[in-house]
Amino acid sequence: MGTTGSPGERLRTFRTSLNLTGSALAKALGRSKGSISYWEAGRSPLPLSACLGLESAFGVSAKWLMAGDEPMWAPTDRNKLPDSSPGLIVLPVLSARASFDDAGSPISAPPVTEEIGIPASLLESDPHSAGIAQSSPRIWIRVVDPLMMETLGNHAFVLIDTTGLCRNEIINHALYLVRLSPDDIPSVRRIAMEPHSGDLIVGTDGRDHVSLRLPHPAEGRLEIVLGRVIWILRKPA
Repeated sequence: MGTTGSPGERLRTFRTSLNLTGSALAKALGRSKGSISYWEAGRSPLPLSACLGLESAFGVSAKWLMAGDEPMWAPTDRNKLPDSSPGLIVLPVLSARASFDDAGSPISAPPVTEEIGIPASLLESDPHSAGIAQSSPRIWIRVVDPLMMETLGNHAFVLIDTTGLCRNEIINHALYLVRLSPDDIPSVRRIAMEPHSGDLIVGTDGRDHVSLRLPHPAEGRLEIVLGRVIWILRKPA
């Protein structure tokens, strides 16, 4: 049996339970802040596509949002989220250029930076995040890259882990944020390590795009590999 209230009221309940701002929710969905306000106020209907996007990104049930059918939190492919509000990790959304210094070290976010939350249970169930402390430096970066369109879509927010462990111990064919020269804007690329030489093979998912081989750097890898992508928040179709 469905709970009382309108879809817009349930959307507001969900958003406030995770301490998300309207702007953060709009960015997560690839919509305008005005759309969020209109949906919550009941001035325009809450689209099913938005509900499905929120279920995929945050674990809230699309059926609950649309019709009020319990439970509020939907099980995921990875783990069943708790029925109550999950613990939320709120992380800043920064530009790739402004988030790292010349040496490749992450720069602290200013107090007014926009943030997006992600349920802690999703990170805990990610095998690539196993053993990584929840307090480790993580940031969201928006990516628009035609060469990674097949993987990331039209635009995506990627969650970057910038710990030294992630940056030094390369997982073959995983996605990393890399900066190939000090003047380049960092970009998401797929990296592998050549087993004999230790050279880095940096490629994209674009067709007919030749991978780049970087000689094994005795020093300075942290200037090239800035962090590993551990989550992708895609724009709903």
